[in-house]
Formats: sequence, C-alpha cells, structure tokens
Amino acid sequence: MNHPQLFEPLIEVLEAVGAPKGLVYVSVPITSGRREFELLRELRCDRSTLRSHHRDRWLTEVVKPNEAAAFSLAEIARRRHPDRIVLDPSRLHVTSWSQADFDQFWHMVIKAYCELLIVDRDWAFSRGARLEVALALAGGIPVQDPTGSLVTADVLLTEARSAESALEEWGWSSATIEEYLPPFVELGPSSITADRALIREPNPNSAAAEAFAWLVAERHYQVGKFGFEMDDVHTRVGLDEDSWWWQQLTNYIHRANVLGLDNPLGRQALAKFAATACGLLESAIRIYGSLPSPGVPSGEVRPTGTDPADA
Repeated sequence: MNHPQLFEPLIEVLEAVGAPKGLVYVSVPITSGRREFELLRELRCDRSTLRSHHRDRWLTEVVKPNEAAAFSLAEIARRRHPDRIVLDPSRLHVTSWSQADFDQFWHMVIKAYCELLIVDRDWAFSRGARLEVALALAGGIPVQDPTGSLVTADVLLTEARSAESALEEWGWSSATIEEYLPPFVELGPSSITADRALIREPNPNSAAAEAFAWLVAERHYQVGKFGFEMDDVHTRVGLDEDSWWWQQLTNYIHRANVLGLDNPLGRQALAKFAATACGLLESAIRIYGSLPSPGVPSGEVRPTGTDPADA
C-alpha cells in the first residue's frame, strides 16, 4: 500500500483548486457493481477469472459503462452544485496503484474535504461505494441519491441488505457475497479497512489511534526524505528562539492557530507540529540517552548515572 506522502501531489492539486472549502464526492461503481455481478452470473466464474480470462468483456461491459454512468452523475451533480468542486473518482487512473491504494487515497479525500456524498442508484452492489458510504455515515457526512434527495442511514442500510438479498436470489452464497461486498452490521462510527467496512459502536480510542497512526506515517516520510543526521545537528545547536527546532515548531503551531482546528489544514499543521516534536525527541534520545519511565514525577527523576542511594 502507498504511504500517505505519496498522495501529496494529488492532495496539493485538490487544495489548489479549493478543496478545503468543501467538495461533493460522487460515490459510484467503477470496476465492480451490479454490471460485474451480472456478467459473473452469465459466465459462471469468479471475479479473478473474469478479470484475467475475460478481461475484454469486463472492460467493455463493466468498467466502461460504469465510467460513463459516473460521468453523467457527476455532470448532474455539477449542475446542482455549481459553487462546489464535484469529484468523480472514475476519472483517476494510476496503473501502479493497487485497489488498496485507491481505497486509502479516496478515504483520505472524503475525510478531509467531503461535505456531501452522492450515491449511484446501484451503489450497494459496489464494494468501493459501500466503503465510501460507510465512511460518510461514520463521519456524519450527508448522503444524497441521484435526484438530490437526502438518504437516511436507515435507508442506506436497507439498500445494502436488499442488494445482498438480490445476490442470494441469483444463487450466490453468503460467504461469497461477504467476500465481494463489505457487510454493514449496525449503524454508528465505523472501522474502515481496505477490504471491509464494519459499522460498530463508538470507540473512544479511535481518535488516539488515528493520531498515532498519522504520526508514524509522517515520521516515516520525514526520515525517508531528510534522514536523521541534520536532526541531530540541529539538536546539538540547542533550543533557543533562533534555533532551527524552535522556528519549525513555532511556524507549525502558528499556522494551526491562524487556520483554526476546524480547518483540515489547521489540523494538519498541528499534526506536523507534533511529528516535528517527535523528531526532536527522537534526536534528543539518540544524543543524550533514554527517557525516564512514563508516569514518573519530575521530582523523582535522577540525572543519568546517579545512584538513588546517594540522594
């Protein structure tokens, strides 16, 4: 899977055209959906066989019609929302990306910028659309149908189950349906992975998990781009107001304050402040030694090499 930093040029393009003001995301089948299930049923094969041995038919009868339908729905959305960016994910083709890469990228976009999600009529037959709808429900993003009517969570859940029932009537086993379509369990904040969306009870630790996962990814990016050596050089210089570390940290926290934490860019600046502070801490540990144990009051911390019995 790509790391988030590899998506940065595309994210920067979205920001350059105004995505931070909010965008409308059109959630549509692209490589799967009802058309693919119908072709699978006709050919009596599995998805892997369809896409390898019957690739021409899959492209002609599934992917191309899906892309055309997505284009039409996006044009309708643009007429309905002329003051907003309308994003049609079927327009993006990156041959080196896996399906997991597309999932990760579009989920980042939806979480950061989406203020309205519009679903295709047959969204519930699409693996990707189901993941995106689950993400919208978890984030409180309103969902509209192609006519512009708001769709409630209960209706979306009913539509998801109706699609599963239709496939059962076509002869698909429950196990195969679950393999091809992420199941909807119950409504509430969701746990999104590349393969399934389970809508579960609220998790009070989800924000912490997201924060630390982001920091780990950002530190991998920083180290990969800049290495450790200059961090240690800057740390040896010190932390006064003219130092490199001071300038970096104050710039990020100032940007977060100016933009506001209700702005995705403000939250990003705060996150970069935290990641930079982590880099400083890592450097201090490399140069000066390990940290005291967590939870130890500062009055009980002994200088390195001090014997507590001598205190």
